[in-house]
Amino acid sequence: MAKRSPSTSIERTSSSSSFESIGSIGIGSSSGISGSPGIKLILDITRLRPEDGTLPENVSLYDCIVYFMMCPNHDRIAITRLKRGRNNNRDSIIWLPFIVLQDNVTWEQAAQDGLTMLFGYRDDEDSMQIVNGGVSKLPPMQVTPMQFLRFQMSGDRYFIRYTHFVHMEKQGDYVCCQDIEQSDRSSVITWMTMNEIVQNEYLWGPEMLNFTEKLAEQMTTSLDDTLTGSQIGGGSTVNDQLIDLQINEQTLDDVCEILTDKIFGKFLTACKMTNETVIAIYEEYMEHCWPSTLMCMAAFKTFLIRYGYSRSDTSAQEWIFNALDINRLGYLDFNQILIGIVCLDPNTSNEHSIRLKMIFRFYALEKNDELSFEEFVSLVHDLYPNLETKKLRQMVEDLEKKIRDLNNIVGSGGGSAQPITFQIFEQAIRNRILKGTEKLVRSTKSIITLMLQMNKMKKESRSGTMIVRHHKSPPSQSTTGTTTTSAGAGAGAGSKNRNRNGTCNGCRIQKYKFGSHCVCLDTSGRCVKPLRLFDVEIRDTITPSRYSAEYVFGMNTICRNFLDLVRRAYLQNDNLFSTSEDLPLALQTIRTLCEFVRLILECEDRFMKINAPAIVIGDICGRIESLMSLEKVYWTQVPIITTNLIFLGNYISGQGSTMQSRSNVDVICYLFALKIAAPNQVCLLRGYNETSDQSKELLKECVQKYGQDDGRQMWTEFNRAFNLLPYAILVDENILCVHSGLPRLSMPINKFSDIPKKVANLAKESPLALELISSVPKDPSDNQQTFSNSDERRIEFNQSIFRNFMQTNSLSFMVRGHDQPNDGFRLHFDNRLITITSAIDRNSTILLIDSENDELRLVRVTNASTISTRTKDDQFE
Repeated sequence: MAKRSPSTSIERTSSSSSFESIGSIGIGSSSGISGSPGIKLILDITRLRPEDGTLPENVSLYDCIVYFMMCPNHDRIAITRLKRGRNNNRDSIIWLPFIVLQDNVTWEQAAQDGLTMLFGYRDDEDSMQIVNGGVSKLPPMQVTPMQFLRFQMSGDRYFIRYTHFVHMEKQGDYVCCQDIEQSDRSSVITWMTMNEIVQNEYLWGPEMLNFTEKLAEQMTTSLDDTLTGSQIGGGSTVNDQLIDLQINEQTLDDVCEILTDKIFGKFLTACKMTNETVIAIYEEYMEHCWPSTLMCMAAFKTFLIRYGYSRSDTSAQEWIFNALDINRLGYLDFNQILIGIVCLDPNTSNEHSIRLKMIFRFYALEKNDELSFEEFVSLVHDLYPNLETKKLRQMVEDLEKKIRDLNNIVGSGGGSAQPITFQIFEQAIRNRILKGTEKLVRSTKSIITLMLQMNKMKKESRSGTMIVRHHKSPPSQSTTGTTTTSAGAGAGAGSKNRNRNGTCNGCRIQKYKFGSHCVCLDTSGRCVKPLRLFDVEIRDTITPSRYSAEYVFGMNTICRNFLDLVRRAYLQNDNLFSTSEDLPLALQTIRTLCEFVRLILECEDRFMKINAPAIVIGDICGRIESLMSLEKVYWTQVPIITTNLIFLGNYISGQGSTMQSRSNVDVICYLFALKIAAPNQVCLLRGYNETSDQSKELLKECVQKYGQDDGRQMWTEFNRAFNLLPYAILVDENILCVHSGLPRLSMPINKFSDIPKKVANLAKESPLALELISSVPKDPSDNQQTFSNSDERRIEFNQSIFRNFMQTNSLSFMVRGHDQPNDGFRLHFDNRLITITSAIDRNSTILLIDSENDELRLVRVTNASTISTRTKDDQFE
């Protein structure tokens, strides 16, 4: 295997008669193609193209499969070379062959189809075989997954590059290392040795070099187990275990970590770089590189050309590349590009040491850490480009003497002085010996501004396209029914005027996320033995990956422990912490549970928007058997929950309620643990009973079970969490879920977000919150458009008020709890207002919001005491 060479060496000469120099570089000075007003870009630049066809110009990122193909007989690697005319292929960029993942195709099938496409169409005979339904004969090879990379972009978009190692084998009369060229492809596949690849100035990204080094390292460490022959080049085969699949993920949090770096972070922050600007620049960077993630010289040159740099000024492009390539690896990563374009920006202050260091490296071509005499002459020439040769030499000698005197350096001048280090160079600038360096190595226009403008345009275009293409308006006709109702029923005229900038599945940008764990399910469907796929970096902040690893799938997490405790107490018909050994720990453990759930609730809005499918659960009223019944059917695999769960409140039995319970503590602990296990899927609304005035039954139960002091403190901890619960949830911009009713004044539902984060006394701190958890629908025969109080606690609203509110907010349905209808549910106001209760001895009912079939489905749950002996069909009607 060939070793990686340093980056391209650039030679500059100086003599007494002439000095080769570029002066201040002229990025942005060339005329480009206008993409929009104020944005001038060179658009006809080179891009990597997949082997399975060209992409539309507006598609820059996509899921792809990359092939690292090696012929061991000749130590050659398959590379793809872009076509640039019939006789100019040798001057085109090169990289690894790759294909785009098509819709509705698995990764494995796509990888196989890609190889068939690459090698199958070798001649007309093979083409006819495939056209006529035959199977194309592939050359002998071993295919092994090598690397799985996933990158996050804004809007929670993710793109994947899946690399496969293809080891060619010598069998029969197959002739290896043949070029593959088709007239309908934009590239040609050829074979090159590693030495040829390293020395090729048109290499786009260094992945093939990195893969080769990785492969050589694994071969060295596992030689006995991975080779069946004596030498890899002697016709041997590679064992499948040789290639270890690497799984890596790059999130936007990782990208923005540079802003927290002790050195570069301070510099970027001073240059007004924020998370948003870094992410926007990162997206433009990735769109240019993809499917490579790093820039070699060829990619960097086209990057500068894209943002207005002159095509003919290749020397400046190469010198900038070398200035950024600190370790002489021959490629640049995103952080180096970011630092580079910030240093080039005309608005960046010359007081920063990082910018001065880039100027220094721009001229220090021979060595990174010192300037030779000839390089110093070139720098001075750029400072004084109009001086005659004789005066320029005198200027160089004078400056050199001042620098020597400043730093007590002994030298005789004329090129024999000691080289200038960066410390000496920086000191000379700060002491005003070297003047005018702020003009060196600058772009005439801001590359950052161009990148941000382009990124903004793409986001606006992408958002607009998503809404127009996917939004699905609800149907206008109404249907009637008692237990099953269409989701579009009763939408009325308001639905036609719906704001299309919503969060429903049709409008929103899809936010699929790659799970960090592989889970096992036991025979009962419960999640056991979670296996972590990715190592989680420990940081000061809680990231989603770390939360998942430490607080959800950990074997001894607080949510798993409490869920198991509640289940065990239910099966044994016992209390939580019932033994004498457990009682002293009850208060401390429940306090920890409440503290944890408060941290989650503090991050939630008082008014939330989610998407279907969803299950809406009504009042529980302390009936733990209701939760156990529902768990067995709908969320057995917790924390793997595939649908949103909306709990409407009244989890405990209220003051003076006819539905008394001795399991209020169990219900609250279970729901809080469920919220911790799946914070994005479980939504807990505040109910009328979840207030200090109405939770006296909970206080009584806590005191009876855990003593006067501990019981009262436990009740206080529960109420502190109740004060943070949200008050309303909007599903698919269409269905409003609240605990009880409507506000007195008709208002946009977004005003619900104005409710304070923490509300202890609802009447004094937020009358709106009190109305949402206490107002109830009135008999439809009363059409007076006012609220009325039938007693001091009950606020009523009629059908006219309801219709006005629904039309104002373009809503189709509203779902509430609070009441306990004898049938388990009740339909009001043309079946658009639905009341449900899920307390088990009241014909417990839940509501399924089925987005796939556009239906609202009422499901009744029977008594849970016989759930262990009944089938699923027996339990539900």
